[in-house]
Amino acid sequence: MEYSLGHQTPYTPRLGLGEIVYSTKPGAGLKSTQPAFLEFFAGSGLVAEGLKDVFKPVWANDICAKKAAVYSANHNANHFHLGSITNVKGQDLPYAPLAWASFPCQDISLADLPKSIHSYAY
Repeated sequence: MEYSLGHQTPYTPRLGLGEIVYSTKPGAGLKSTQPAFLEFFAGSGLVAEGLKDVFKPVWANDICAKKAAVYSANHNANHFHLGSITNVKGQDLPYAPLAWASFPCQDISLADLPKSIHSYAY
């Protein structure tokens, strides 16, 4: 994969802390000003919604089909993977400078009877 940090020619980056790399590979599907991000435990896509003006989600997953349906209705469903995180292999993930993992909210949600932050949801 080719990257650019404002240089005229693509190069293989050696990143320092805080540096952002944008894909310049043709067909990468990214806006030149919008870096990619991975969203683990995406749920209904609230993080993707909050970050959409800055980051482009290129991969997301969740284990709940109902949440996947909501995510897909509001965001591009092509990058959503329904299934357990235990089946995900890092080598299969696309490159992104940001990876986000949401905290499970079943135990503290106001949508149901909260148990506690210490209960086991899975």
